Amino acid sequence: MLAVQGCLPINGDDVQFRVDEPAATDWIAKVVKLTRQEMQSTWQPPEPTAENPTRGKFAMRWWNIVRDGPWKPYSRKGATDADGDGIADRDDALPLDPKNKSLPIRPRAPDVDGLPDELPKDLSVVKQFNFAGRDTVSVANFTTDHGDVFIDEREYGWSREISKNNRQRGKASLLPDTYLFTRTHDVWQCVLPNGEYVVDVSIGDSAYEQFGQNVTVEGKPVFRDHKTARGRFAEKRIKIDVQDGKLTVEIGLKGSKTNTCINWVRVAQNNNRQTSN
Repeated sequence: MLAVQGCLPINGDDVQFRVDEPAATDWIAKVVKLTRQEMQSTWQPPEPTAENPTRGKFAMRWWNIVRDGPWKPYSRKGATDADGDGIADRDDALPLDPKNKSLPIRPRAPDVDGLPDELPKDLSVVKQFNFAGRDTVSVANFTTDHGDVFIDEREYGWSREISKNNRQRGKASLLPDTYLFTRTHDVWQCVLPNGEYVVDVSIGDSAYEQFGQNVTVEGKPVFRDHKTARGRFAEKRIKIDVQDGKLTVEIGLKGSKTNTCINWVRVAQNNNRQTSN
């Protein structure tokens, strides 16, 4: 009922409430804020007072407090399309929700879907890597990095062995579903001729929210203390100049204690630009 009233901070494709997880302070604050937005100004719900509840217990307690309102009246956008989303009420599984157009579920936005975006016509892929465990199926046109130490024969790898720091969640397509992670600071390198490149990086976890993620490419910060929601990813593109024959990607920061989850890296170069030795 809280979800129906628009009081839960959820996305249109969220189907798991995680009833037994602790109700985080920031999550409770979001529920309270959304609830107040749906209430008439003549009454405001009180602040919740219970300590350390589960999400399920908090939801039941909060609904018992707010269930009788007074809620803002719903204003129909049209005679046959209440939420004005272009789907007639008789065909709309979510007739009062303009943000979600029922099934099929809306695709995630390109910057949070964890999938490489199409490159501009002036760029071409040089190398691309998927970070995953040893038992992971290979992704077409991607080299799978398992977290092994860099060796000259392979021409890519890590400053130390992190092969056990892998996950595959089974919640998304393979590229965003797999990752290597660190809770400290680790360095990955790949042999590249000197020159200018465009590097795309994706971080995130298809099953869990992740806090405090940090990525640095060739000394340039790409992500700093970045948070990704469960099933949402963060992708960024950065221009870099390789001068020592190797691309260097750092995940985490020295002294950090939060996970940084790296899904994949793509290296591209301008079609008209030449590399140098």
